[in-house]
This record gives sequence, C-alpha cells and structure tokens, in this order.
Amino acid sequence: MNNMELFHYHFWTTEIEKTESFYSSHGFEVVGRFALENYRIKRYDPPLMWDDFRHKELTFRMIEMSLGQVRVTFGTGRINTFGYFGYRVNNEEHASVLQRAKEHGWGVNKKERRTFLQPSTGPKIQLDWAKELPIGGKEELQSVVITSPEPYDSDDWLTVLGAEAVVPSWEEKRAFELEKVVIQGAENTETVQDPNGVYLEFRT
Repeated sequence: MNNMELFHYHFWTTEIEKTESFYSSHGFEVVGRFALENYRIKRYDPPLMWDDFRHKELTFRMIEMSLGQVRVTFGTGRINTFGYFGYRVNNEEHASVLQRAKEHGWGVNKKERRTFLQPSTGPKIQLDWAKELPIGGKEELQSVVITSPEPYDSDDWLTVLGAEAVVPSWEEKRAFELEKVVIQGAENTETVQDPNGVYLEFRT
C-alpha cells in the first residue's frame, strides 16, 4: 500500500449529532470530539456520550470518526457543505507535492502538523503525515465523487499529487457537493445516504 493515499473527507453540518449517530451505526468509531467552549477547545471524547453533554448545546469545531483506514470529520456549520479531502503522505511525498503545488500556482498553507493546499480548481486538500496516523484495518477509500456546475481539472490534480493518487470523479450539478464515497473492504455490501446527502457505498 502506498503511503500517499486518499483517506479522509471533511464537511460542515447542521445535523452534528445525527451525523455522528449515522456513522456510528455503520461501523465508524469516534476518535475525538472537539467543542468550542468559553473561547477554548475542550474535548468530549468517549466514553462520554451525548446524554452527558447535550444540555450544554455545544458548538463542535470537529468530530473525528474512523473505520479501518477511513477518516471522516465534520463540524457544526450554518449550512451543510463539503470542506476538503485528506491525503496521508510521507516526508518525501510531502516535499515533492509542495514543490509541484507551488509550481502550478496552488495556494499553500503549511502548518506544523498538516498542510492545506488550494488547487486552481476543485476543493481544498489537506496533507497529513502518515507517521502521525497509525491507523489500520482493511476498510479504505476506493473512490469519491464530487459535483459542481463546471468540471475541475483532474489532470492538474494528478500532476501535483502524482499519477497514482486517487482523485475525485466529477458529475455536473448546480451545487458544489460531495456526492458519494466508495469504501472497499467492508463487512457487507450496501449503499446508504448520510444526513448531509452524501452516499456511502460499502463494498466487500
């Protein structure tokens, strides 16, 4: 398995508790809950349950969940909207991708633990250090589908990320959305839709 892999997607939702419940019911486990409380981030991780803090009406900056090698994160938003995709990279890949991104005029926001890229077209990308994500399991993201009024430049993505990288498929639609994710290595075959309209296709 290549270190450089698409493994993560993030979105903002008005249905934060329902979204966690949905993903939990399909095998995902909560890795962390990060709430904004008194201008600081406070964690409400398991074994805490929603009954323990629902009365606080917290604003969650992010809830992180995992299934095998797949990560989904979502935060409280005013509307349901897709945020970005995440790729796991090693040191060599990180340096090469950053160099190519700059050469192609992509926006680069490098931080200590992760780097955000803004391609010329399409959604934002987050690069995470593979060594800091010791995740395992057979489930993995096989493909993703995004929609928008105009196609994004997938060739540009492949040039920057590498020819073997999994990049989104595109379908024409009025709104920019994450339409579908395909998860390979699941226990059962099924297609379901999360509270935000994203289809999850589980394949064995």
